[in-house]
Amino acid sequence: MCGALTYRQSNYSFSDINPQGEGDSMLSLPPNTDIRPSMTVPVVHNKDDDYRTLEFLYWGRQTPRLPKPLINARAETIDEKPTFENAFRDRRCIVAADGWYEWVDVGKPKKQRMFYEFPDRHVFYLAAIMGNGYHKIPKQDKWERTAAVIIVTTGACGVVSDSGHHRQPVLLNTANANIWLDRSYAEAKQLLETKDYDGLTIRAVNGPVAY
Repeated sequence: MCGALTYRQSNYSFSDINPQGEGDSMLSLPPNTDIRPSMTVPVVHNKDDDYRTLEFLYWGRQTPRLPKPLINARAETIDEKPTFENAFRDRRCIVAADGWYEWVDVGKPKKQRMFYEFPDRHVFYLAAIMGNGYHKIPKQDKWERTAAVIIVTTGACGVVSDSGHHRQPVLLNTANANIWLDRSYAEAKQLLETKDYDGLTIRAVNGPVAY
């Protein structure tokens, strides 16, 4: 699974991924080194057939009956599960991040938090799908209907597996992100097998990384 994300960019242009986007393709937001489920993440998706849009959506699908967020979908079964198959076919999107965390069993009483990133805080895209859900309004016993994203995970590549974790998000470079958003179901499905993550670095951390 993917348990938490980082986005440490104060300004980042999505012009390579959002060329026909609605409004500005530059995001300005406070950096966050511990983005957890139920928080908002920067998402690019197809608004309709004419253009893409860049906006913040909640990470994890919730409902009043199932308040625990559904945050990940397995690549191996995403096209088979009734919960995901329609969204995979028609509502694919990408989440921008520059790192993620996993908890790894290293033989100690407590698991070790590991941080995964590329050099120079390079921004990458995570394959995701959109769905309708609810978000609980803080300090109120009320729910509001909203769109949410679910991040797609796959079996770990070599370097992630060597760190002690068996799952990871499906990462997309710019070219593959455009395919994921625009191309056919068959082409998107091929990207679920992507495992070439050259340059990925991993380190143990005791808490959120520095800005």
